Amino acid sequence: MDFIGRALQSLSECDEIWVIDSFSTDGTFDYVKKHFPKANAVQRAFQNYAEQKNWAIDQCSHDWICLLDADEWVAWDWPQVKNMLKGSKAVAYSFPRINYYMGKKMRFSGLQNDRVVRLIHKQFNRFNDRWVHESIISSGKVIATGLPIHHNTFKSVSHQILKINSYSGLKAKEKLRNNKTGGFASLLFKPLWMFVRLYGFRMGFLDGKQGLIYCYFSALSVFFRQVKLWRREEN
Repeated sequence: MDFIGRALQSLSECDEIWVIDSFSTDGTFDYVKKHFPKANAVQRAFQNYAEQKNWAIDQCSHDWICLLDADEWVAWDWPQVKNMLKGSKAVAYSFPRINYYMGKKMRFSGLQNDRVVRLIHKQFNRFNDRWVHESIISSGKVIATGLPIHHNTFKSVSHQILKINSYSGLKAKEKLRNNKTGGFASLLFKPLWMFVRLYGFRMGFLDGKQGLIYCYFSALSVFFRQVKLWRREEN
């Protein structure tokens, strides 16, 4: 509950808050209703991340929307942000994202230069149709700012394994939908390349033990995805 609580607390100065819960079983929905009664908390069946977020955008009554995942939070000067939006010619703003993994601020491992769009004008932005790692499609100018967004990647190893299982399944479905195949070679070489790229070329070794574990789990996620893609093709 610490994650969602911190996210909502960081948005407390916003005029309107929506929380979309996909019938979670960890008490999140009841926690939000109890501790953040002013938030509009609703439960809605999950199809994929892009579809869920586009639905959430449609519920907001204001033009400018700050979209945060439950494991993200901000420490912005909100009056400054509101002044930035007055007369703005942009339709969206991107922000550098600071990632934390197992209590460590990650500086490498493929997480360096991580930047995400989180502040959008409702009329000019929609999420693309990717089921996993969805991104904003903006019809206009996107301005990069230096205001950081903080991100706790995973609550625990168990949470990471569950998320890897979920993401790899969705990614396999998406690839199958796009007529991508998963042969024997991909089971071996794609996970290996992911580890080499993150741990070696993206200098994950400089993040210490956390870097090694993060890069290994990233490679494992690719392996699971390719296995599921292969099994779906077989069936």
